Amino acid sequence: MPRQDASDFAIPVNPSPERVRPPAHLSEAERAEFLTLVNSATASRFKAEDVALLSMHVRHSVAEREAFELYRERPIIDGKLSHWLGASKMHAAIVLLTSRRLNLHPAGRRAAPTPSAQTSLLSAYDEIRDAEDRDDYQ
Repeated sequence: MPRQDASDFAIPVNPSPERVRPPAHLSEAERAEFLTLVNSATASRFKAEDVALLSMHVRHSVAEREAFELYRERPIIDGKLSHWLGASKMHAAIVLLTSRRLNLHPAGRRAAPTPSAQTSLLSAYDEIRDAEDRDDYQ
């Protein structure tokens, strides 16, 4: 039997996952926000399917800041609240919605808790027994 080359037994190594890249249609401010958000997470956190939602999130995040700055400059226009306040609120609501969808909150940064073998739900009979024990104690 002929001797086999060592490269025949090589195990393929999975390359580290690539980070998603910002789409070309984003402005410079939106692109910077996109990169900050993506680079603040692990490389495998966002997938290619998340790019559209990430883009929406950063577009509205930047627009909300710009609208609030314009509102801050002139809060009253012709004796009425500036329309920039409404625009800021609308963009903030969309940022909140997209951040929930992308799981961008402190609880989303940690792994989901796994149920341990020791934590079990009480049956109805156990609850009744516990209630009777509490009544007997009083």
